[in-house]
Amino acid sequence: MGSSYSYLEAEKFTWNYHCMLFDEDIRITNLNLIDMYFPDESDIYMGKLDVNVGGLRYQDFFITDTNRAHFIELSGKSSNIPTAYCTKRVQFNTLPYEEYNIFKTTKMTPMIKERMTQIMGMCNYSLCLRNSEHVANYIFSGTWASFQMEEGGVLSPFFKDKMTKEQQKHINIFPSSISPKTVSGSNCRRLYSMIDKQYTPTGFHYFSKANGGSYNILVVGPTGAGKSRLINVLFNSQICDSLVSHQSVTRDVCFIEGNAEIVDLQTLKKDEKKIVVADTVGLCDTEWSDDKIFELLKGRVSRYFNSINAVFIVFRADRLLKEHVKNITMVMDWLQYERYHLNFMFVGTFAENLNDEEKEKLKVQARSILKLKDTKIPESSYESLVYVGFPPEEHLNEAGKNQVKASWELLQPLMRLNENGHQLINYKAHVKKANAWGSYIKLPKLSSSCTIL
Repeated sequence: MGSSYSYLEAEKFTWNYHCMLFDEDIRITNLNLIDMYFPDESDIYMGKLDVNVGGLRYQDFFITDTNRAHFIELSGKSSNIPTAYCTKRVQFNTLPYEEYNIFKTTKMTPMIKERMTQIMGMCNYSLCLRNSEHVANYIFSGTWASFQMEEGGVLSPFFKDKMTKEQQKHINIFPSSISPKTVSGSNCRRLYSMIDKQYTPTGFHYFSKANGGSYNILVVGPTGAGKSRLINVLFNSQICDSLVSHQSVTRDVCFIEGNAEIVDLQTLKKDEKKIVVADTVGLCDTEWSDDKIFELLKGRVSRYFNSINAVFIVFRADRLLKEHVKNITMVMDWLQYERYHLNFMFVGTFAENLNDEEKEKLKVQARSILKLKDTKIPESSYESLVYVGFPPEEHLNEAGKNQVKASWELLQPLMRLNENGHQLINYKAHVKKANAWGSYIKLPKLSSSCTIL
């Protein structure tokens, strides 16, 4: 345990600042080797090996080439723990390992090369915040993630209860040096001229401090369902990248902040509120397992939100596959849908080409497959299952614009922008009856019960 204690003391020094520092000599030397060892279109691999340092067992990750001859890793190992922290660098190593496991492969691309360039020579190693798994995942897929630091991971129970809540918020977010470009509301392009009431964006972040008093919205769903597009619609602004793709556009959990006058369910009056919308990496992601994606989502959301006011579960209207249902059900169970069902809205996207009869047929199927509760409220416009379409305005005629406005109105009950008092009285009564906690979902606490020593 003495060695483990030394490990903890060495690690604590790395939590003060979450940025990247570089050894410039190592960086310059190794940058010149990237093209030589990893030519364009060559196969590259991610591998891992088991290590035991100071009595702490975990896995080291690395990137290697076709011949398994060159390894990008955090090297500079030492049996002395403080020295090991000081000497670790992201650099090339040509010493082969005796035992390791190769478990991912892809082709070398300009984007991967750019990420190798950004990370090369990093010297301020942190087992919690900037470890080899973070580096390998960032190079491979552009996501700063170490699943060993999430709930159920081997590192989580040893370190998490030693970190303050503010320090925990840095787990699995980008260091400031390589945080992807963010945008502010003033720079966003307006999506629809016919929508005049929406959330006003103020910022886009991978690290959100907003919680108390804010109206918190979680947007979640399968890869390619249109989550980022829906968020753009909520703000009527081009904030998030949104593409039709079989790969997740959002490679991490990010937070879009804004302001709006929304109706308070307690007073039935409009109140100026800070809005925080969490955009999440796609369920059923093509690169990671369902369990890993779910743990990443739970960990990131729970570290920033104590509660959630609204959940938009997004799926393609014409594509509700078996694996989609499995992952959506996991989210529903986590957020206690049985108890908080009036805080959920299930949104079938890309429905602009469906007629009313087709929508109703799909709704019947979706209600049965997802086991949705009957949430019809007398004299209220709230529906828990809606089918919407939001094609670009430049492609719309007058009828298409009217369809977009109709889709927009379906989102209003959980957005709380345009509800009138009479409807809200009914909605409020049902919320109070159904939800013992009131008009928000109280997030369950993450557990860290497993042991590693």
